[in-house]
Amino acid sequence: MHFDIDASGTAVVESSGPVRSHIEGEKMQVTGRQRSTPRFDELIVRVRGEYREMPGLSLTIPQAQRLWGLEGATCHTLFERLVETKFLRRTRHGRFVRCDVSSPITQFR
Repeated sequence: MHFDIDASGTAVVESSGPVRSHIEGEKMQVTGRQRSTPRFDELIVRVRGEYREMPGLSLTIPQAQRLWGLEGATCHTLFERLVETKFLRRTRHGRFVRCDVSSPITQFR
């Protein structure tokens, strides 16, 4: 299953057969390419929640794509928004980490 975001901000899900919505906790039947939840703002809430639950989470865009089943463009847009809002920052190695969590390396300096 993959999510892509259309111009209106609605996630488009690509899958066949029953899938479970991670955001609403409900089962939905998806066949081919259809509009469905979650919306982009719900994806942001979901990703923020993942980073809050795991403060040391450090992901590259390809890792995030695999973890959340997102298309590349969606993942880029998602991370851009989270960086713009100062929730995440991009490290020099291309990983995205929370802004408000100290790095284990800098904690002990």
